[in-house]
Amino acid sequence: MPNVAKFILYAATVAAITTGLYHVIHKDQVRLSEAHRLFRNGKYAEAEKRLESLVDTDTFNGADYRVLGLCRMRKGHHKEALQAFERYLASGDFKASDLQTLLGLYQANGKWEKALRLTESLLEKHPDDRTLRFTYARILTATDQFRKASKQYRIILGEYNNGT
Repeated sequence: MPNVAKFILYAATVAAITTGLYHVIHKDQVRLSEAHRLFRNGKYAEAEKRLESLVDTDTFNGADYRVLGLCRMRKGHHKEALQAFERYLASGDFKASDLQTLLGLYQANGKWEKALRLTESLLEKHPDDRTLRFTYARILTATDQFRKASKQYRIILGEYNNGT
């Protein structure tokens, strides 16, 4: 077979594979969008089922783990919700606005040490975030670390830094 014919055959094969992949990926994106729509409409069981069928696809990302976790949480499945949220956290797509949800799941699952470590690491990055500091103080209180919690409350109120 001449080189030109081989090249044309190669180009046609690449085009066919690319087109096939596009349709598979596009189909998965449509199914993900449908799952997100179901979630927004309060159909958590249906959304969860769709999302679970797409977990191992290339189009599944951190935001999808977030929605999967929220679906599971709304159904009262806190252990499974935590697993999804931890994968969301590991994805790098994690948003600070979801921190309270993750901390709530840690608490619901009795994972106090994880909640403490997460809030401590976030406080190192965001020492002026009073909401985060308040959450940290609440976790310290819940784990019977009252002196540390008291210090955090004083920082929040501004008394600690003012020397009063």
